[in-house]
Amino acid sequence: MAEETGVARRDVKLAVLGKVPQYFSLDEVPTLGALLEVGGVPQHMDVRLNMTTVNKTQYATIPLQEGDLVVAVPRIEGGGR
Repeated sequence: MAEETGVARRDVKLAVLGKVPQYFSLDEVPTLGALLEVGGVPQHMDVRLNMTTVNKTQYATIPLQEGDLVVAVPRIEGGGR
């Protein structure tokens, strides 16, 4: 986590279901894809950015902004009969 004048920056919050939330600086993780990689989010998780589900094909191109909340939850698949 980056530091500025002795105070840790906490620009983006990553919450993975069942784990302690992590905070990252935008200097470390400028895109959603970078955050998921650095945060160790498994590929089988669904990802929501500020409560909006994001398509996996867009992860690398979505820039993060200060105050963003990224939540990763297990993908739920239907069980049709």
